[in-house]
Amino acid sequence: MNSMMHGKETETYASNTWLYSVESFPGTRLSGRHTEFLEYNGITILHPGNSWVRLEPYVRYRWTDFAHRGALPTEAAKKYAIKERLYADEIAARFVAIYGGMGVISMDESPEQNPELAAQLVEQAKVANRGWRVSVVRGFEALLKQYEPSGHGPLAIRTLAIFAEAATK
Repeated sequence: MNSMMHGKETETYASNTWLYSVESFPGTRLSGRHTEFLEYNGITILHPGNSWVRLEPYVRYRWTDFAHRGALPTEAAKKYAIKERLYADEIAARFVAIYGGMGVISMDESPEQNPELAAQLVEQAKVANRGWRVSVVRGFEALLKQYEPSGHGPLAIRTLAIFAEAATK
C-alpha cells in the first residue's frame, strides 16, 4: 500500500523500528532549540521527547522527466524517475549516529514486546543526555572564563547582569 503526501510517496510495510529521545525535537523556545529537528538526508522528524515513536520507511523520487512532471507528479514522470528508498532501520541508525549523544536511541522491536530492553535503553539514553548537558554547561563555563580576567566583553557583561537579576529575585 502506498500513500502520497506533499509529493513524497511513503510505502507502508510492517516497520518495527522505534526511536526514543530524552529531548523533544523541536525543543521549547526557552531551551533555545525551538528550530532544531531530527534531520537526515532531507527527512525531518518531530519527536515529542520521553516517548517511543515508530519510524516509517521513506520513498522519494528524483525527477528526470521534467516535460511530463507538471505541477504534480504524474504516472508518466514516475516511470522515468529514480526511486530512492530509505528504510526505517537505516534512518534510525543515522539519527542515533548524529543525535545519540543527546539521548536518541532506537529499538528494532516494539517497546511493549520487550519492556526490559526498552527500560535499559531508556536508562542509557538518560545517561547520554546527562553527559551531553554537562558538556554544554562546561563549554559555557569555559567561555565565561575567557572573559573572567578582564571582566570585560559582551558575554561577561550580559552574564553578570543575568546573575545579578536572578540574585535579587
